[in-house]
Amino acid sequence: MAGKSLKLGLIASAVSAVASIAGSVSAQEQPWLQDRRLGEGMGIRAGDFELHPGIAAEAGYDSNYFLRSGDGPEEAVVSVLRFRVTPSVSLSTLGPQRRSAVAAGAAPMLTLRSGLWLSYNELVALDSNYSDLVSQQRHFDLGVGLQADIAPQSRIGGDVYGDYVRTAEPSNQIVTDVTFDRGSLRGGAGVTYRPGGGLFEWRLGYELRVNYFEDVAYQIYDNYLSSVLTRGRWRFLPRTAILYDAQYSWLRYTNQQSPENDGEYMQARMGLNGLITNRFAFMTLLGWTSSYFVDRGNHIAQNYDGMVGQGELKWFLLPAPTGDSASVGLSAIALGYTRNFSPSYLGSFYIRDRGYGNFNYFVGGVILITGELGIGRYNYPASQFETTPGSNDYGDNSAFAETRVDTRLYGEYRFSDTLAANATLLYDQRISGADIGVTDTDPNDNLEGTEDINYSRWQLWFGARWFM
Repeated sequence: MAGKSLKLGLIASAVSAVASIAGSVSAQEQPWLQDRRLGEGMGIRAGDFELHPGIAAEAGYDSNYFLRSGDGPEEAVVSVLRFRVTPSVSLSTLGPQRRSAVAAGAAPMLTLRSGLWLSYNELVALDSNYSDLVSQQRHFDLGVGLQADIAPQSRIGGDVYGDYVRTAEPSNQIVTDVTFDRGSLRGGAGVTYRPGGGLFEWRLGYELRVNYFEDVAYQIYDNYLSSVLTRGRWRFLPRTAILYDAQYSWLRYTNQQSPENDGEYMQARMGLNGLITNRFAFMTLLGWTSSYFVDRGNHIAQNYDGMVGQGELKWFLLPAPTGDSASVGLSAIALGYTRNFSPSYLGSFYIRDRGYGNFNYFVGGVILITGELGIGRYNYPASQFETTPGSNDYGDNSAFAETRVDTRLYGEYRFSDTLAANATLLYDQRISGADIGVTDTDPNDNLEGTEDINYSRWQLWFGARWFM
């Protein structure tokens, strides 16, 4: 790190640690929180609702918790043991099976779904020199969400949703007052038009996302993102549909001292989704994104005007359902590629080209295996950084590109309808030839430096969970 001890402001590894500004508000990395089909059991009937409680306990090893490069003593890799307990609960209106038994299959005029999860993390350093500092990194993550669909099978319907996720994430400084702990609050609503018995569908909606950081060092990056969203689908064959989506978004940083640029961007994509046979499905989307960031003081804005898209080919281990073209099986293998634009905390944006392969195998309601391997190329435009906050003294980062590798393997064995044991293996690596400029958060030091942003990390988890 340029041979200097810095109290870092914008640490370049934030680009890896902090999720995209425009990314989806997601749950934890545990698959049962990400996909309710995998996480929920039969549930408990409570009048016109279903209740699905659950709790999971895990123990794991993390080879590089602070995402350090290992380049020198100030970038020494710190390995830790991690212990995690995650209670969760979801509440929804009756599912299709229970609803058909009660009302002879009558379509509901309102469906509701809400969920809440809390994850407590305890850490133990394997190197006794870091014991006290690492133990102070104990933290909790939290997620809560609510979604309501109004007249979901009628000609005209609507939806309202809202969710909040609190995520704790360390920087590569082993201190508790310079972390990437943050929250993301999202809310939105839309109206959907479905003529022709659902063969054609069009939705127009609005979404507001508020992103904030808890530590003072990063509150200059607090922002909100407003978006007008639309999407459509025309099913012109029983199992094939034309897809379209578009958005126009406004990004604003709430702190006037922020070095980041405000701006807008718009994107539109169009493609096809369908089944070739009962075992093969495809999806393709191709579009264009244009951004309109504006200069903030001496911070020169960069903009993108180019193609985005996604393509995927999927093979179902068992024949896929023959109904809706969007049906998804639980046992499948997929290969895909995506090119996307995202606002960034390092410069105005980045462009990601990523190829991936994944599989899901769920048989007999007993054995579940999922995995994914991805290799991405991230391209950043030239950007600037403030050497000392409030000084208007900026340094330059040249445009650069980096490669990231990510791997996830998850296995679960269910002893019964309510009890399961699981194991998770995660690997991610960042490969870059660039050293990125960083900001000194202590104006009395008046130091400058660069950050080695390369790292590799293994995680191994073993756990058990009870669910209903």
